[in-house]
Amino acid sequence: MPQRAEQSVDCLILDVQATLLSYPGPALIVDSRLMTLSMNRAGEVLSRLLNLGDGDDGARVLRDAVKEATILDMPTETQIELVDFSPEQVRRFYDVSLLPCASSTSVGNDVLVLARETTVDRSMMAALIRSRELYRDLLKCSSDFAWETDADGRFEFISERGAVGYTSSELNHKLSEELMDRSLCDFDADWTPFSVTFPISNVETWVRSLDGAPCCILVSAVPLLDSDGQHTGTRGACVDVTELRRHEKAVAEAQRRDELVDELLETIRSELEPEALLQVSANEIPAALGADMGCLLTYCALDEAGAQNVWSETAGSGVDVHSEPRAVEELLALGNSSVVKILDQDNRSILLCSILFGDEVNGGLILVRRNQVKPWNDEDCLLLRQIADQMGTILARAAHAEALEHLSRVDPMTHLLNRRAFFDDADLCLARNERALKSAAYIFFDLDDFKRVNDTLGHGVGDNLLVEFSNVLKAAIRRGDLAVRLGGDEFGLLLDNCDEAGAILKAEAVLGDLGNASRKAGLPWELSVSAGIAIWHPGSRQTIEDVMESADRVLYDAKSAGKNAWRVAPDAVLRDDAADMKKSEE
Repeated sequence: MPQRAEQSVDCLILDVQATLLSYPGPALIVDSRLMTLSMNRAGEVLSRLLNLGDGDDGARVLRDAVKEATILDMPTETQIELVDFSPEQVRRFYDVSLLPCASSTSVGNDVLVLARETTVDRSMMAALIRSRELYRDLLKCSSDFAWETDADGRFEFISERGAVGYTSSELNHKLSEELMDRSLCDFDADWTPFSVTFPISNVETWVRSLDGAPCCILVSAVPLLDSDGQHTGTRGACVDVTELRRHEKAVAEAQRRDELVDELLETIRSELEPEALLQVSANEIPAALGADMGCLLTYCALDEAGAQNVWSETAGSGVDVHSEPRAVEELLALGNSSVVKILDQDNRSILLCSILFGDEVNGGLILVRRNQVKPWNDEDCLLLRQIADQMGTILARAAHAEALEHLSRVDPMTHLLNRRAFFDDADLCLARNERALKSAAYIFFDLDDFKRVNDTLGHGVGDNLLVEFSNVLKAAIRRGDLAVRLGGDEFGLLLDNCDEAGAILKAEAVLGDLGNASRKAGLPWELSVSAGIAIWHPGSRQTIEDVMESADRVLYDAKSAGKNAWRVAPDAVLRDDAADMKKSEE
């Protein structure tokens, strides 16, 4: 019996030794005193660790595990960490199994220590954890939300922060199609990026947020397939670019407005004449903004009677101050505000704004869309304000040019036409009467004894007299008539569509007003004037110079007869003038 027991121990020892030698990792046999009895080639790392003592954490753990195995006489497992003895001092990790076995040399159990290095496994696990954390961080950085849908397009997963105003729980099991805003998407109605069967990247998609607002998102997704290649769902991530698209749209609209305004203003600036500029502006601005009708108004603070807030001129297509009284009233109420106002009335949508030069109002715009088919919107208001800001300078320049043109045409003292402007306008007047087969009349006025006024009363009184007489002529003319200061104390009236009788009445009316003019000028006596009248007839081929020369002849007759009188050039004189002109041409 004892012999058989001895044989069993020998067999166990042989089995342990065989396991020791065949084990691919570190293996050794230690006794209860922690002495290494045997080891394989790789077991040296564990033997050295046991000899390090309790100062090393790995050694302490291994020693405690060996002691526990010998005391409890049952297998145990532990994990240890050690720094190998290579020059690089690499940290290594091991899973250690301890198997008690019978001792052949002493009382108590020996322990078979088998170690499996888990350094690579741990590194891979740590890398996997880090990669998952990195993926999560990248997902948070590169997208606003991640999602997964099933084969029917229902959300099965939404990242915890939710999407487009919804919480993740609100979107869970919701059909992705219900989020889509097809009216804003560029792709076909039967296709959705939340259920793709092929990979996509940054597909622009419009959805509706929880409050119904449109949101633009970029969708990147991949299909999910089962082992048979059947589509089971889709997984993806989205980035919300709504604000970016809004900004891009605002930039594009601003650029479009700039281009439209530049083109419009270039057309307007090409007009050199102030009157033509106003009309072109009134035609082009409504057309540029899609208005049915429009009106450009120029503004002056005072009219001739001293009244405040008067629109002095208008130019437009279908709209003026008379057809839109309420619009003009609202425009006046805006004052020098830069506000663009929308006024809806009588199935019309009206857009109003003041035109400013500096802080002063110098014009206004009224644009009308009929039937309110397309009411004005914020974009229209921005565009009109941008146009109005430029028009302020244009109108100021036009007014300045008009003022310069006016000054170049009028006598600076009396503000009647000067000689050059009179001859230009007189040719037009006679041409108009030629077409209408109407006669015209010219009255030549010369102040009697004007030199006496300057010599005895001074040039100041003389100047006053010239001004007061010019006021008499201004009061005497009708629309189409021309009043001119020819120089010194010589004046003329060209009466449009007037015969001899009308000219005589006009001359007598002027002479009849001389008393009041004399008193205003400060004369101690009543002014007297001599006048010569010549009638122009259509078909006579006379120029304005011919008519003026005829009037000058009879004016001399009036002065020779005692002054303060008028004379009419007989038709014979006119016929002679025409004959002389014909002979000169021949």
